[in-house]
Amino acid sequence: MVEVSTSPNEGTHNRAAIKALVRPISPDHKYYSDHEEVALNRKCVFEFISFITSKTVNEHLPTPLDATSEPPPLFDGTTRILQKKEFAEELIAYTDTFNKTVYTSFKGDTVKEAGPAFDHLENVLHKFDDGPFFLGQFSFVDIAYIPFVERFQVFFSAVWNYDITTGRPKLTRWIEELNKIDAYKPTKVDAKVVIESYKARFQAQQ
Repeated sequence: MVEVSTSPNEGTHNRAAIKALVRPISPDHKYYSDHEEVALNRKCVFEFISFITSKTVNEHLPTPLDATSEPPPLFDGTTRILQKKEFAEELIAYTDTFNKTVYTSFKGDTVKEAGPAFDHLENVLHKFDDGPFFLGQFSFVDIAYIPFVERFQVFFSAVWNYDITTGRPKLTRWIEELNKIDAYKPTKVDAKVVIESYKARFQAQQ
């Protein structure tokens, strides 16, 4: 399974991976443009993907079949692993669209324009039923999305009094479960800093 283990023995590696991807807003309040923000996130994500997928997926695949092997069931464990790998690639590719959609909405009818992006996350969280995360189990896909969803949740609530989890039970549980991960907690940003940063970036331009 494509995942980042949350076992105690691998906790150090998980914390390092999460901290590398979930970048806090800098102390000097450097404001990145939309393009810079997406580019930085994409670079971090794909560096992590190259490490995880090349190692973890191959470790879990069974021995290749030969001419004397019995064919596996149509939906065996290998098929599920490959399905998750393919779906993970689709979700990572969508991060650009998701972020751009929400950022662009700040300049228009925000709640209405950003709604479909959050609806999409709600829908894809229904894909696998073996856990509350995008691939069922906690993975690099969750790490790629949570820093942005976390900030958007804070900003929408403060500026538009809108809860992005309303009517989205899967998204609600996804956020709740991520907040239970010890390695993620230290990476969470201060709500006040998020609000000030986003207001300076987006509302000052209006």
